[in-house]
Amino acid sequence: MTEKEVEQKIINALNPYFYIKQEVWSFDRKSRIDFIITCKRSNAIFGLEIKKIDKKKGDEIGKIVEQCFRYTNCKFDINGEFKKVPIFLAPPISYHFFICPKEKEIINGFEYFKDRDDKFHEHHSMNGFLGNFDVGELRTFMINDKQYFRFMMSNKIIWSNQPKWGSTDIFGLHNVNYDFLLSKFE
Repeated sequence: MTEKEVEQKIINALNPYFYIKQEVWSFDRKSRIDFIITCKRSNAIFGLEIKKIDKKKGDEIGKIVEQCFRYTNCKFDINGEFKKVPIFLAPPISYHFFICPKEKEIINGFEYFKDRDDKFHEHHSMNGFLGNFDVGELRTFMINDKQYFRFMMSNKIIWSNQPKWGSTDIFGLHNVNYDFLLSKFE
Protein backbone atom coordinates (compact mmCIF):
# COMPACT_ATOMS: atom_id res chain seq x y z
CA MET A 1 0.00 0.00 0.00
CA THR A 2 1.39 3.43 -0.95
CA GLU A 3 1.45 6.37 1.45
CA LYS A 4 -1.40 8.01 -0.51
CA GLU A 5 -3.47 4.82 -0.16
CA VAL A 6 -2.76 4.76 3.58
CA GLU A 7 -3.81 8.43 3.75
CA GLN A 8 -7.07 7.70 1.93
CA LYS A 9 -7.86 4.77 4.21
CA ILE A 10 -7.31 7.01 7.25
CA ILE A 11 -9.39 9.82 5.72
CA ASN A 12 -12.26 7.36 5.22
CA ALA A 13 -12.03 6.23 8.86
CA LEU A 14 -11.75 9.76 10.32
CA ASN A 15 -14.24 11.54 8.07
CA PRO A 16 -17.38 10.77 10.12
CA TYR A 17 -15.78 12.32 13.22
CA PHE A 18 -13.32 14.99 12.03
CA TYR A 19 -12.93 17.86 9.61
CA ILE A 20 -9.70 17.18 7.72
CA LYS A 21 -7.27 19.67 6.19
CA GLN A 22 -4.49 18.07 4.16
CA GLU A 23 -0.89 19.20 3.71
CA VAL A 24 -0.84 22.09 6.17
CA TRP A 25 2.26 24.27 6.33
CA SER A 26 3.87 25.60 9.48
CA PHE A 27 4.14 29.33 10.11
CA ASP A 28 7.82 29.37 9.09
CA ARG A 29 7.05 27.31 5.93
CA LYS A 30 9.76 24.79 6.89
CA SER A 31 7.39 21.94 7.80
CA ARG A 32 4.26 20.46 6.25
CA ILE A 33 2.13 18.00 8.19
CA ASP A 34 -0.15 15.59 6.35
CA PHE A 35 -3.37 16.41 8.24
CA ILE A 36 -4.73 18.92 10.69
CA ILE A 37 -7.96 17.42 11.95
CA THR A 38 -10.69 19.04 14.03
CA CYS A 39 -13.22 16.99 15.96
CA LYS A 40 -16.74 17.73 14.74
CA ARG A 41 -18.25 17.41 18.24
CA SER A 42 -15.66 19.04 20.47
CA ASN A 43 -13.39 21.18 18.26
CA ALA A 44 -10.35 19.31 19.60
CA ILE A 45 -7.50 19.69 17.12
CA PHE A 46 -4.74 17.21 16.25
CA GLY A 47 -1.87 17.11 13.79
CA LEU A 48 -1.50 13.75 12.08
CA GLU A 49 1.55 12.55 10.16
CA ILE A 50 1.03 9.53 7.91
CA LYS A 51 3.71 7.02 6.95
CA LYS A 52 3.35 3.77 5.07
CA ILE A 53 4.29 0.59 6.82
CA ASP A 54 7.10 -1.22 5.11
CA LYS A 55 10.46 -2.69 6.05
CA LYS A 56 11.96 0.45 7.52
CA LYS A 57 15.40 0.43 9.07
CA GLY A 58 16.15 1.93 12.47
CA ASP A 59 17.51 5.18 11.06
CA GLU A 60 14.37 5.62 8.91
CA ILE A 61 12.14 5.08 11.94
CA GLY A 62 14.32 7.53 13.86
CA LYS A 63 13.78 10.14 11.14
CA ILE A 64 10.00 9.66 11.40
CA VAL A 65 10.11 10.20 15.16
CA GLU A 66 12.43 13.19 14.71
CA GLN A 67 10.04 14.69 12.13
CA CYS A 68 7.03 14.27 14.45
CA PHE A 69 9.00 15.73 17.37
CA ARG A 70 9.94 18.74 15.21
CA TYR A 71 6.23 19.22 14.44
CA THR A 72 5.47 19.49 18.18
CA ASN A 73 7.34 22.80 18.13
CA CYS A 74 5.71 24.13 14.96
CA LYS A 75 2.73 26.43 14.70
CA PHE A 76 0.26 25.34 12.03
CA ASP A 77 -2.53 27.26 10.33
CA ILE A 78 -5.68 26.61 12.36
CA ASN A 79 -8.49 28.60 10.75
CA GLY A 80 -6.22 31.56 10.01
CA GLU A 81 -4.34 31.47 13.34
CA PHE A 82 -0.99 29.74 13.79
CA LYS A 83 -0.99 27.41 16.81
CA LYS A 84 0.84 24.43 18.22
CA VAL A 85 -1.24 21.25 18.21
CA PRO A 86 -0.79 17.73 19.61
CA ILE A 87 1.00 15.56 17.04
CA PHE A 88 0.10 11.95 16.29
CA LEU A 89 1.59 9.35 13.97
CA ALA A 90 -0.31 6.81 11.87
CA PRO A 91 -0.05 3.95 11.48
CA PRO A 92 1.58 3.47 14.87
CA ILE A 93 5.17 2.37 15.12
CA SER A 94 4.26 0.51 18.31
CA TYR A 95 3.95 -3.15 17.48
CA HIS A 96 4.52 -2.58 13.74
CA PHE A 97 8.20 -1.78 14.25
CA PHE A 98 8.97 -2.13 17.94
CA ILE A 99 8.00 -4.93 20.24
CA CYS A 100 8.83 -5.60 23.86
CA PRO A 101 9.52 -9.34 23.91
CA LYS A 102 7.68 -11.42 26.45
CA GLU A 103 8.49 -14.81 24.99
CA LYS A 104 10.90 -16.21 22.44
CA GLU A 105 10.35 -19.32 20.37
CA ILE A 106 12.72 -20.96 17.92
CA ILE A 107 11.04 -22.40 14.85
CA ASN A 108 13.16 -24.01 12.13
CA GLY A 109 16.23 -22.25 13.49
CA PHE A 110 14.63 -18.76 13.49
CA GLU A 111 13.82 -16.76 16.60
CA TYR A 112 10.25 -15.47 16.91
CA PHE A 113 9.17 -13.07 19.63
CA LYS A 114 5.81 -12.48 21.26
CA ASP A 115 5.15 -8.93 22.43
CA ARG A 116 4.18 -8.48 26.05
CA ASP A 117 1.02 -6.66 24.93
CA ASP A 118 -1.59 -7.75 22.41
CA LYS A 119 -1.54 -5.76 19.17
CA PHE A 120 -4.83 -4.06 20.07
CA HIS A 121 -4.06 -3.43 23.74
CA GLU A 122 -4.15 0.26 24.67
CA HIS A 123 -0.78 0.04 26.41
CA HIS A 124 2.50 -0.34 24.57
CA SER A 125 5.94 0.68 25.80
CA MET A 126 6.73 2.40 22.49
CA ASN A 127 3.67 4.63 22.87
CA GLY A 128 4.95 5.62 26.29
CA PHE A 129 8.40 6.27 24.80
CA LEU A 130 6.95 8.50 22.05
CA GLY A 131 4.84 10.36 24.61
CA ASN A 132 8.05 11.45 26.29
CA PHE A 133 8.65 13.44 23.08
CA ASP A 134 5.02 14.70 23.01
CA VAL A 135 4.22 12.45 20.05
CA GLY A 136 1.22 10.13 20.05
CA GLU A 137 -0.17 7.45 17.78
CA LEU A 138 -3.43 6.67 16.05
CA ARG A 139 -3.94 3.06 17.17
CA THR A 140 -6.57 0.49 16.26
CA PHE A 141 -8.21 -2.04 18.57
CA MET A 142 -10.92 -4.68 18.40
CA ILE A 143 -14.13 -5.21 20.38
CA ASN A 144 -16.37 -8.12 19.42
CA ASP A 145 -14.61 -8.48 16.06
CA LYS A 146 -15.23 -4.82 15.18
CA GLN A 147 -12.31 -2.45 14.70
CA TYR A 148 -12.16 0.96 16.38
CA PHE A 149 -9.43 3.55 16.79
CA ARG A 150 -7.94 5.73 19.48
CA PHE A 151 -5.61 8.66 19.55
CA MET A 152 -3.13 7.58 22.23
CA MET A 153 -0.29 9.49 23.85
CA SER A 154 1.81 8.17 26.73
CA ASN A 155 -0.62 5.22 26.87
CA LYS A 156 -3.50 7.56 27.64
CA ILE A 157 -6.63 7.75 25.51
CA ILE A 158 -7.06 11.22 24.05
CA TRP A 159 -9.95 10.41 21.69
CA SER A 160 -11.79 7.19 20.78
CA ASN A 161 -14.58 6.14 18.46
CA GLN A 162 -15.43 3.22 20.76
CA PRO A 163 -19.17 3.16 21.51
CA LYS A 164 -20.23 3.86 25.06
CA TRP A 165 -21.55 0.76 26.77
CA GLY A 166 -25.16 0.12 25.81
CA SER A 167 -25.26 3.11 23.45
CA THR A 168 -24.64 4.00 19.83
CA ASP A 169 -22.86 7.19 20.97
CA ILE A 170 -19.04 7.13 21.05
CA PHE A 171 -16.68 8.08 23.86
CA GLY A 172 -15.02 10.75 21.69
CA LEU A 173 -12.70 13.20 23.46
CA HIS A 174 -11.25 12.36 26.86
CA ASN A 175 -11.37 15.91 28.19
CA VAL A 176 -9.00 15.47 31.15
CA ASN A 177 -6.28 13.86 29.03
CA TYR A 178 -6.74 16.36 26.19
CA ASP A 179 -6.62 19.35 28.56
CA PHE A 180 -3.44 17.99 30.15
CA LEU A 181 -1.95 17.59 26.68
CA LEU A 182 -2.83 21.17 25.76
CA SER A 183 -1.28 22.47 28.99
CA LYS A 184 2.11 21.43 27.62
CA PHE A 185 1.77 24.07 24.88
CA GLU A 186 1.11 27.01 27.20
